[in-house]
Amino acid sequence: MSIVVSKSKLASYQPHIKKEPNSKKGSGLFARLGLPQRGVELYAKLHKGFDFQVYTDLSKYLQIQQKEFNTILKFAPATVERRKADGFNLGESDSLYRLAEISNAAIELFEGNEDKARSWLNKPVKGLGNKRPIDMAITSAETEATIDLIGRLEYGVFS
Repeated sequence: MSIVVSKSKLASYQPHIKKEPNSKKGSGLFARLGLPQRGVELYAKLHKGFDFQVYTDLSKYLQIQQKEFNTILKFAPATVERRKADGFNLGESDSLYRLAEISNAAIELFEGNEDKARSWLNKPVKGLGNKRPIDMAITSAETEATIDLIGRLEYGVFS
């Protein structure tokens, strides 16, 4: 984990990128989702669109029922039904990626304790305007704010 300090931001979260020997996928949540955490392979998968399995695996990991998961991601139920056969488009895949990124950062914040991470993700947080971190994956600005907050919490920088 590294911290980036600039005039505009006091702290910025930089994820650990762990690689297994002979693996392009890394480890942790991204590996469970069958996704690389960074790089060209990730970009190609985003543009192609994530398989439906990423959606089901992420909702199972977060222990969220499909209806609430769709609400969090702003996915219409009919769209989700169509995606079972065709996979997700770029925008939908990006939403899934942002939620996975927030979830992965929370796991790292709680040093691998997934139950504590899931609990934190589902409770309103003062530093996010009393919104749940799990609800902050809709826009890149909200995702960035959540990731930055996680970095500040991890390093004890609160202002």
